[in-house]
Amino acid sequence: MKVVREIREVSDNEVTIKIPDGFKNRRIEIIVIPVGEFSVKKGFPADFFDRFAGSIPDFPELDSEGDFEVRELLA
Repeated sequence: MKVVREIREVSDNEVTIKIPDGFKNRRIEIIVIPVGEFSVKKGFPADFFDRFAGSIPDFPELDSEGDFEVRELLA
């Protein structure tokens, strides 16, 4: 899959993007995300892990359920 990614400074409410020939006559999706507010690589807001670290309690240790039962082999 070919992807076009550009980071631009925006001074008004219009942006023009040059589309590669392989995208002609196809439906495409255009997503505009402000840089620094969302991490496109990881898919999480920049401070996500700092805000939620430690919010899930540690899970308790589970007791052993014992050994597997021994069954006869099928012929």
